[in-house]
Amino acid sequence: MNFRYKEKRYNRTIACSQILKDVASEIGLTEDFILEGVRSIWQKAVGDIIATHSFPYKIGNRVLYVVVEHPIYANEIALSQSLIVKRLSELSGSTAIDSLKCTIKKKSYRKSSDVHSYR
Repeated sequence: MNFRYKEKRYNRTIACSQILKDVASEIGLTEDFILEGVRSIWQKAVGDIIATHSFPYKIGNRVLYVVVEHPIYANEIALSQSLIVKRLSELSGSTAIDSLKCTIKKKSYRKSSDVHSYR
């Protein structure tokens, strides 16, 4: 544990979400923390249809990388990029994302399983 000398203290009750953000930034997990937050609100930000056919998988240099199943969904995300970024910042309360980039990757469907993952 690191002791923080000469740093401003809160001197009030702090929300748990703020503590988690501080701890994540201290141990270097800020992008992972932001990415999980984006994944949790992705459906609200883009809608049911696009959320079903897309998956945010990485954040780098304030760019959110999204995997989509088909070029149609990549085009739809590209056309409404500013609206999606605005919704993500409103829902998450963070301005960590400036733009979106899409990668097209088809899901591998298996007859025995309905599990679909882009990871």
